[in-house]
Amino acid sequence: MVMKLKVAHLIGALRTGGAEQQVVMILNQLDSRLFEKFVIVLNDKKFINNLRPYLNQNVGYYSLGYRRGNAFWVALKLSHYLRKNNIDILHSHMYHASWVGAIAKLCFKNLIMITTEHGQDPWKKWHHHYVEKYIINRAANLRTAVSEDIRHLLIINDGVRPDKIICIPNGTSMPEYTADTARLPRVVGSLARLVEAKDFPTLFMAMRHVRERGYPLELWIAGEGKERTNLLKCIQELKMEHSIKLLGFQKADRFLKEIDVFAMSSIQEGLPVALLEAMSHGLPIVATDVGGIGEVIANEQDGLLSPPQDPLALARNIIKIVEDKKLRMHLGKNAKQKISDKYSIESTTAQ
Repeated sequence: MVMKLKVAHLIGALRTGGAEQQVVMILNQLDSRLFEKFVIVLNDKKFINNLRPYLNQNVGYYSLGYRRGNAFWVALKLSHYLRKNNIDILHSHMYHASWVGAIAKLCFKNLIMITTEHGQDPWKKWHHHYVEKYIINRAANLRTAVSEDIRHLLIINDGVRPDKIICIPNGTSMPEYTADTARLPRVVGSLARLVEAKDFPTLFMAMRHVRERGYPLELWIAGEGKERTNLLKCIQELKMEHSIKLLGFQKADRFLKEIDVFAMSSIQEGLPVALLEAMSHGLPIVATDVGGIGEVIANEQDGLLSPPQDPLALARNIIKIVEDKKLRMHLGKNAKQKISDKYSIESTTAQ
């Protein structure tokens, strides 16, 4: 009989987001004949669109009840849970989970700890970098990043030794559906949280330029977030109420089947799962060249890249895709092939 390795993934919560999707997909993908699987969340408050229902039934689930100020108490609860379940590997995701996991690991000799960083984390202050350098680095046996850009930032900003950190990209599932890139585009779409980092006002201004040039495209945004009110005000100021729709949370597969071009106007990114999902559907992509996006997209091969905060450049790329049928078919085909070759969830899980 094969002895199963017990692996626990630790993350802030299972609310909708790229990192959270990766945890769910990886846990579901791991071979249950070889691994006993657990997910531990810092907090499971009643988040809208919680991803817990998407976990396979053979994945154990536990919430630590984390609140600001009780990190050490939560770390003790985590230590008790890890010991009780004889966990072999603790895999933490993002700063707060890694900080709690690092404290808990002090109680163990043989527990292996792995961390994964999913974003650039520009919000970190000096004390966060101190914790990274002197607590998380010392606790972690291995650190991973979803892009070379993030790997570089961890080495420069957080003192991670280059030989202790590797890059494992995000992955996504491959749908049977493939976008019909031969038809004339009518809807540009974006799938993301409504937060400042996604810089939707730049995309809105780009769409106004597109429409002023005589192309009657609509823009649909799928997602929720704290910037919703500000974005609605921006749409009104641009007088684009009839051509820009904020649709709220949508299931990715269903939404991506309804659009013709996928757009990202982010000013900072890790390696966005939404981009990988859009590419897996064979959609032509226009995106800003930030973070790990340029590691996935080769400009004019499987997408069109533009500088961040440049609505005219973004508009030109959208128009180029609308006008050139051969180009959009070429981009969509290559995008889908690249995901199949390099960014499938099977490949990520294997790594």
